[in-house]
Amino acid sequence: MIEVDNNSPLTGWSEGVIDLKPGQPHINVTYAENIVIAYIINHPELDEVIVQFNPDNQQDDIIRELIKGQKRLLDCLFNREMLINRWEYAIYHCNTTSNAYSKIDNDVIWCDYL
Repeated sequence: MIEVDNNSPLTGWSEGVIDLKPGQPHINVTYAENIVIAYIINHPELDEVIVQFNPDNQQDDIIRELIKGQKRLLDCLFNREMLINRWEYAIYHCNTTSNAYSKIDNDVIWCDYL
């Protein structure tokens, strides 16, 4: 089950509650190697990706700032005007140089689990 809260008609992502099933393809957004700050899954019926920010980590000031930055990145990556498959692009982003440099810059990286 997915509960979705559309952020804006201008973005191709929504924040929601994800019931992640074992073996379900997803992306972990991690900080400092082992702290998961978000999960991302595909929602093909809505033509967008669904993001759940980990509520367990949001009391930390550093994590809250990282989440703000990830929301800006999601707005940029998944602009509704992009005529691409958003899920395929999310998987592609996991393997880009910008994702690798993000790990160096702020210790946040996207990792796919397909």
